[in-house]
Amino acid sequence: MKTIDSDNWQDLLPQVLQIAGIGIWELVSSPDGLRMLFSSSIYTLFGYDQGKIQGRFETFVQQICHPDFQKDLQQTIDNAILFPGDIFHFEFQVWSEHTGAWRWVYAFGKALPTDNPGDVLIRGGVQDIHERRAALQQLERSQKKALQL
Repeated sequence: MKTIDSDNWQDLLPQVLQIAGIGIWELVSSPDGLRMLFSSSIYTLFGYDQGKIQGRFETFVQQICHPDFQKDLQQTIDNAILFPGDIFHFEFQVWSEHTGAWRWVYAFGKALPTDNPGDVLIRGGVQDIHERRAALQQLERSQKKALQL
């Protein structure tokens, strides 16, 4: 069986991430708090112009994350910092500036060790799951309607 040459991974990985609809993000310590950094594909995924939503984590939570998920998202990140090495998973809605609507996303990540104690480095990905969640909600409505008949 033929395998993919390790020299090709650098070329293949961005293509695979794009096909899967996954963007990469990073949360890092800074003098003014935690800062979010995004790959260019996240802007497309979230529906924002390039560079518009990069910045403080608190701002991201308040302005982009649906209010119903803000507290749980903050708790998820706090837990990742407290328990580094554990992979976390979180589904939530983000506001899309381009569509003017809420979109479902699935985020995952892991806190990683740093050279300076007390610093934070969390890396992860986010995937658009809006179509899947919309189909699931439609199925649930249909089942509920069928049970009422």
